[in-house]
Amino acid sequence: MPPLPPDQTLNAALASFTGAIQGYFPLILLWGARLLTGVAFLGFGYALLQAVLKRDWMGTFMAFGFGAIRIALVYGVMNNLWFIGSALPDMGGVIGAQVSGQSPNVLSPSGIYDLGLNIVSLLFQNRHLGGWFNLVADGEFLLLIVLTQVTWFGAALVYLWTLFECQWYVVKGPVTICFAAFDHTWPTFINWFVQLLRAGIKLMATLIILAVGLFVAQQWTATLKALGVSINMNPAEYGAIQLVEGILFFYAVWTQPAKAAAIIHAQGAAGNSWTDEGAAGMYGIAMNAARMGARAVVGGGQYVVRRLS
Repeated sequence: MPPLPPDQTLNAALASFTGAIQGYFPLILLWGARLLTGVAFLGFGYALLQAVLKRDWMGTFMAFGFGAIRIALVYGVMNNLWFIGSALPDMGGVIGAQVSGQSPNVLSPSGIYDLGLNIVSLLFQNRHLGGWFNLVADGEFLLLIVLTQVTWFGAALVYLWTLFECQWYVVKGPVTICFAAFDHTWPTFINWFVQLLRAGIKLMATLIILAVGLFVAQQWTATLKALGVSINMNPAEYGAIQLVEGILFFYAVWTQPAKAAAIIHAQGAAGNSWTDEGAAGMYGIAMNAARMGARAVVGGGQYVVRRLS
């Protein structure tokens, strides 16, 4: 049986998905700018309404100030969103490439799938050259190698989605961070950066796992070539070994990068997050301290006047 041809389907699918989502990015960015305008208007209106109800004009002034800072930050990021958003995933890719020696530009999803196809081709070829006919054994062997091929295909799909995910978080950024201009949704801005960091860490871990898998797969291929037609002595056993090895590789690609990315957490709106309520609280503390200091100065001055008189 001739070797199976190299796969190009997964690389073509990744290129199609990436091209399509990048094509939609300008329109998504336009809608993000429109939403930002609406959110900013509502945010200022909400602050003014709170000032009227509470009669706290100083608090309103502070809320307007911090609101303007939030809008400026969001607007600045949106104007350079592709460059800023891609920085963290690219960082993970660079670190993973330096550590593993494999780059996403070289190690493609189709390349991972081709490793499995090479193993399947060797199994088919050695079984065919053995020339043994056993209906039950051939059926078991065929099932095992088909499952092996599916397992490697699954691992390649996981890698494809990891690469696509890095760009997906960037592209959906405009309609995500635009809502961060509002007071109560400001943590959205931080959470978006956390998602990008998780994607970068996941890509880095995936490249390291794939590098390990590439090295191990080369050893498995060398073992099959050395065995040759002798696998026909016990084809089910050798087929099962390749299936188990493929499952272990798929499990590592599926779980370990996700666990590495899950370590990254973001602080919610509670605690020391930067909100107008926190700023107002800090302003109140500062004003109280200023009043106490003024009283101390005035009291000290009165004491000195009395002593001199």
